Amino acid sequence: MTPRTLAFVILGKVLLRGDHANELLSREASRQGIDGRDRGFLWELTLGTLRWMGRLDWVLARYVKGYQGLPLETKNVLRLSAYQLLYMDRVPPYSAVDEGVKLAKRWCPARHHGMVNAVLRKVASGPYPGVVGMESSLEAAATAYAHPLWLVRRWRKRLDMLELLQFLRANNGKAPFTLWVNSHLLEPNYLRKELKAQGVECKPHPFLEDIIIIITPVDVAQLPQFSNGLVHPQDPASSLVVKILEPRPGERILDACAAPGIKTVQMAWAMGNQGEILACDVHPARLTRMEETLKRSGVTIVEPILGDVVDVVRDREPFQRILLDAPCSDLGTLRRHPELKWRRKEGDIALFAEKQRRLFTSLVDRLAPGGIMVYSVCSPEPEEGEALVEEILKGDHRLEPVDFGHLLPEAIRPYYKREGFLTLYPHCANTDGFFIAKVRRRD
Repeated sequence: MTPRTLAFVILGKVLLRGDHANELLSREASRQGIDGRDRGFLWELTLGTLRWMGRLDWVLARYVKGYQGLPLETKNVLRLSAYQLLYMDRVPPYSAVDEGVKLAKRWCPARHHGMVNAVLRKVASGPYPGVVGMESSLEAAATAYAHPLWLVRRWRKRLDMLELLQFLRANNGKAPFTLWVNSHLLEPNYLRKELKAQGVECKPHPFLEDIIIIITPVDVAQLPQFSNGLVHPQDPASSLVVKILEPRPGERILDACAAPGIKTVQMAWAMGNQGEILACDVHPARLTRMEETLKRSGVTIVEPILGDVVDVVRDREPFQRILLDAPCSDLGTLRRHPELKWRRKEGDIALFAEKQRRLFTSLVDRLAPGGIMVYSVCSPEPEEGEALVEEILKGDHRLEPVDFGHLLPEAIRPYYKREGFLTLYPHCANTDGFFIAKVRRRD
């Protein structure tokens, strides 16, 4: 199967069934034996089309009367081909048009074959339609930067127009492919030399010593360092969480929503593999994945348990530290998961916030006096982050915020604007959108 055909198949599954694009890309590329430059082309074509889908639809609707009523298969052929024509300079226009017509003849109704050919030739001949007024109109900004209008309106309430446009632009950028290096077992500089010898170009992260940036398109699961538990894919913002928790050898710690287990591994090695970590997850498949991660990483102090963490820990002794990396809307990860722009609904945020509140308030009872809890979500939305924790602190006088500014890299400190609370955006420090809070239960 060619990369273009596979991109078409994956795009359909993502939009029709709600599958995750990156998981499908990794699995299907390996199954089809696609690697090297073809692998990079597949990723760029699939994720790029999802990333710019709103803008592509706006352009295509100018050429096709009743565009929104077309079958999904026809729209996807047009989207994939238009993305190549408008955003991929290395693809010759004749190739994008020709391959698009071939896809149409294989997957689309016969009555649309000629239309696809005609539309793609018009798109190829240009000019690329521009969007006017994005500096002052939210509707224009949403169209120009391919975001749902409800999200743009929501973000405008807390960002000025200039920063809003920076945020939208950053969301459409490509997140760097970063790996956390288990520096307890391997020096990051040495790892970079190893990877270079294996043909994988990489470079150090600008402000995190245990993070490296991978430049060469590569399936990380095929790296021997991954098989040995020495590296794990992780965003720089996520890598801050365990640093802020400050786990210590011999402590009893709860990892409340632990899968896939990367932070569990980080905690265990920060503790010198001494102490006890109870790691819970409610999804069997994710728990299995976490167990594989723990085994691969040589961690021996973790007890993985399947189930709702609130029920699991109800009758257990209190914990000295709790990490609640809670389920969330994932709206801080749109660079990596652009399909979420079109999948999330405005009401989803309140639903996630209610789950997060339940977990947070229930687990406080299992925190020992003087104990520390770190709460984190890969979302910058206040209802899931600062507003949620502030509301809980006001209602529970056993809790107090804990300053952690001294634990942050210098590049992150400008965004640490309130004691115990950190919110990051992609356009700030080139990380995922993220929120971290640190609280203590008073003695």
